Formats: sequence, C-alpha cells, structure tokens
Amino acid sequence: MIKGHLLNDRYQVIDQIGQGGMSDVYLAKDLKQHRLVAIKILRIDFRDNPHTQAQFKRETHAISQLDSPNIVDVYGFNDDDGLQYSVMEYVKGSNLKDYIKTHPQIPIPLVIKIMNQILNAVAMAHQNNIVHRDLKPENVLIDSDGNVKITDFGIAIFSSEKTLTQTNSIVGSIHYLSPEQVRGEIATKQSDIYSLGIIMYELLTSHVPFDGDNPVSIALKHSKEPLPSIHKQNHAVPMALENVVLKATAKNPSQRYDSIQAMQADLNAALHKKHVKRFVPDNAIHVDDETKVMDLNQMKQYAHADDQVTVNPKPKRTGQIFWYTWGAVVAIVLVSFGLLIHFCFVQVPTLSGLSKTQAIHRLKEAGLHVDRIQYRYDDNVAINQAFNTNPGPNSWVLRNKAVTLVLSNGVSKVNLNNYIGQDYQQSAKELSDQGFTVEKTYTSSDTFSSGKILKQNFTPGDSFSPRNKVIKFVVSDGIREFTLKKLVGMTKDEAASYVEMMGLNPTFDYQYNDEYPAGSVFNQNPDSGLTVYNGDNVIISISKGPKTNNKSSNTQHTLNVNVNLPYVDNENKSNQIEIYVKDENNNINHIYRSITIYQDTKFIIPFKLNGKQPGEYRIVRDGKTISDVKNIN
Repeated sequence: MIKGHLLNDRYQVIDQIGQGGMSDVYLAKDLKQHRLVAIKILRIDFRDNPHTQAQFKRETHAISQLDSPNIVDVYGFNDDDGLQYSVMEYVKGSNLKDYIKTHPQIPIPLVIKIMNQILNAVAMAHQNNIVHRDLKPENVLIDSDGNVKITDFGIAIFSSEKTLTQTNSIVGSIHYLSPEQVRGEIATKQSDIYSLGIIMYELLTSHVPFDGDNPVSIALKHSKEPLPSIHKQNHAVPMALENVVLKATAKNPSQRYDSIQAMQADLNAALHKKHVKRFVPDNAIHVDDETKVMDLNQMKQYAHADDQVTVNPKPKRTGQIFWYTWGAVVAIVLVSFGLLIHFCFVQVPTLSGLSKTQAIHRLKEAGLHVDRIQYRYDDNVAINQAFNTNPGPNSWVLRNKAVTLVLSNGVSKVNLNNYIGQDYQQSAKELSDQGFTVEKTYTSSDTFSSGKILKQNFTPGDSFSPRNKVIKFVVSDGIREFTLKKLVGMTKDEAASYVEMMGLNPTFDYQYNDEYPAGSVFNQNPDSGLTVYNGDNVIISISKGPKTNNKSSNTQHTLNVNVNLPYVDNENKSNQIEIYVKDENNNINHIYRSITIYQDTKFIIPFKLNGKQPGEYRIVRDGKTISDVKNIN
C-alpha cells in the first residue's frame, strides 16, 4: 500500500512498519481523532479466502475485548471496498528484543517489573480463554520508562529471521516454542507459560538458552536438553528467581505452573526467599516423538543420529529379507494407525436438546473442549438448548480439539434496549451473547466518561434478527483537553468558528469598548493559555465600539457569576443538572441549560441586567432544588 493512501476517508497511511505471515502493518494517522494508529491489513494472497477473513475479524474482535494497560488496544475492525483491516493503538518505542540487545545487564528489579507487566497481559488473555501461541520479545513493546504492552495475538506475525510461518509448519519462533508445540500438539496456557520462562531467561542472561544452526537442532534442544544455569552466567540472580524460570520451562506441561497467577506469586516473592534449593522438574515425557516443524526425514536424521550403530547381520536370502521387511512395515503401519485413532482422535457427540451446561459436560466427556459459543435462531429448538456443533456431530477430530457449540436463540428477533450512557464492554458482551455482531468507533465527549456509549444505530424498542443486524456504537474515549487559544483581537465570526470546532460552549457578551472596534473580541474568560476541556463554557466579550451619550446605556451592564455544581454519587453514576436564570434575556420558568455531570463541576452564568430588575438563578439536581439565589445586581 502506497504512502498517503486514505482508508475510509479517515486513516492516512504514513509508512509500513511490520510484515507477517497473514497481514501487513502500517503506521497511519487517524484524521478524525488526530492521533497515530497502527493499521493491520490482510495480505493480498489471503483477502479472497473466506476462512482467513473470518478468522482475522474474529480474532480482532476477541482481542478488542481484552481490557489491560499492558495489551495494545484494538480500536475496531473496518472494511474499505473489500479490504479488511483492524485499527490498533500505536505504541512509540522498541520491542523487547531490541531493548535486551541495547541493555545487556538489566537490573533484577527491572526484570521483575517487566515480567510482571507481561504476566498481567497474558493473565488477562488466559482469563478470556485466549492462548497467545507466539510469545517472544519481538511481540512485546517497551518504552524508555520500562512500560510494556503485548501485541500480535495470533492475528499477524511480524517478520523475524527464525519465525516459522509457512505451510505445514508451526506458527511461532522456534527459540520460544514449548516442547509440545515443537511436536505439533495444540498450544495450551501451559505452552504460553513455557514461552514466558524463556523470555525471562533472556532478560536475565541477554540471550536465549537454546540456539543452533537450524530449527531442527534448536527444537531438539527444547525437547531434550536441560536449561543452562542462569546463576553461572549472572551471579546477581538468586536461586529462588532462577527457580521461577526452571518451573515455567519444565519439559512436561504438568510440571509447570498451573496458572499465570501462580508464576507471578513466585516471581514477586523470589527476592525475599533465602537458602532455596534448585528446582528439579520431573520431565517424564516422551520427547523423542516426531517433530512436525521440519521435514520428517530431516528430523529423523537429527533425532536418531546418536542411536545408529554398525552391526554384522547373518547373511539371509534376498527374498526372505524382502518379505520380513515388508511384513514388519505393514504391521507397524497398522499398529501405528490403530494407536493414532485410539489415542489421538475422538468423535464429536450429538448434543441436540441438551442445555448449555449439559452440552459442555458431554463434550468434555468425549475429550473435547468449547472455545466459542454461537447463538442461532431456530423456532423449533428451545432457547439456550444445543442443536449443533462445528465440526458437526459424528465428525472425527483430534482429541482435545476446540469446537464451537451452537445454541438456540429461540425466536427470530430480539427487542433492543437503550444503551446510551451504558458501559460498552458490558453492553457488547450482552449483545454478542445474543448473537449480534457489535462494532465500535471512538470519539471524545463533553459529558460521558471513557468507555460509555454515546450513540447507537437503532431506535430503542425495535426488534432485529442478530443474523441480519450489525450493532454499531459510538463510544466515548474521554473528555479531550487542550490549551485555549487567544481570542482577543478576533472578529466574532472567527471566535465563534474556533470554539465550535473545539467543542466549547460560548456565551457572547456585548459591551462598549474604546480600544477595540465594534464586532471584535476584547476579553475572554477563561484566559488564553489555560487548559480547558470539551464542553467547557467560555465567555467572549464583543466590543460595541466607543460609548455614546445615550443615557440608557449607562444603566445596562453584564455580570458573570461563578457557581459550583456539586456531584452526589448514585446508582446511575451521573447527576442531571438543570439551571434556570432570570435576566434581560432569560425567564426563570424556562430551563437555561441542562447538563450531565460525573464530578463536582464549576459553571459560569453570564447575566445581562438593566439596573432595575435584579437577576436570580435556581439549580436543580436530579429533580431537587439545591440552590435558589435572588437579588443579583
């Protein structure tokens, strides 16, 4: 994609910053939000593949649900004339691999800080049943202060010298893959923990524990060789801290930490433990199985090189050798096939009519697990009852394979509520569970805090089929702050245009002024250079020119009154404020301004008085009068 290309009239491409097996990554400018973002786009050779497109969109949506300060935020998924792409947070800094190269002796406390942040991110993913599968320093971003964010949750893989991404190979860097991934088995949460242990080893020693001339030799070292001693390379590392790495990288997954939280607990307690013995895992696991990373013949050459011996067999006739050999081969193939079917494959059971809990339990009994639940409408199946799976019933699949459970959503349409002002994460989950596809875009707000829904693309009370309706929300990303520009000297139209563009609420005050010509700004409140926020009030004084001898003008004057709008915590998490004003331009019986507040808020009321009738104001919070002030002169 060329520089300057504009996606959806919003994202302007600046430069390519990453390239992987399934997608390319570009730095772009969000012209609407005025910020830099990372754009991840499906590669040309994958754009016409429906399976890849669906996976790309599904994984983008899944990662967007992860709410962690240590995970790169995904803003949304878009389509531009058939070009699918996701929009993500752009993190300025380097990846952890480059950081380790430029910081060969990282202090122990900083290693613990970095690992804690990585563990927090992976724990959030695991809580949402997401296995990263490719944890490595290249996928960890870090800034100059040691703040960490993890990226690339299986959607795309950045180019790396020894990353395997081709067909019939395992996705991930061979230097960080667990022994079970090397053997071609399904990655689990314990596989992520192994990769985390290798990352921690590299942080403490500045290099990976296993290296070699080719991926096969590295894979075999992961499977067979014990982890080299960290303390011998870095004497500052205590045994308790090295034990965290040893337990995380046990060859047998059952010997590793049960969870990220358990690993994190040992990590944070390591510096306080004394006289600790070295952790020796029980690595009782078959590590000579065929590895699926490389060509099988090449793997056998390396795996069995030490087992080859020279013998002098007794001479046999050629025919006997042939039939003995052929019979042995047939027997081995049949036995191997039978064992493969028995131990590696199971049949998907029929789940029709079962409840969600019963269906999940039945799948577990069959040796499978559920990674996703879909809802479909079927008038013949009761709501929340199972009626299908993907792969379908009676299909033969690998043991421990993740399957999709399909539940009935009952009737064909769902009545939608009003979600404005509600939390997006909670609302999106509720709608997704009902079968809707939910999309979001961000914008700043002068009243709603970050994460609250501002707009929705449907009218409350309407009914839709989740199969035919995409729910779109506009979500607040917080109140935007900026420095107020100098307005004095501008014309009224220039000042009005500026405050409208910046989202401010202007009040124009007209007074006589001998210095500034009529129609120009001679004063502003707040003053220029101060920090203001979207939705703040600003009073702009417009000159009426020099004073005249008109006596009536001496009696009229303006007055700005500062009032405090106190916030009271309640279940709605907001207060509705109504302000009533009486002056030359306003009637006390009519609402002057209605606003929503989430904290104590200051407000300026401009009064225009004639010198005869005093002004007054009344403030009502959630239907109750909290202030009633009269005789304002």
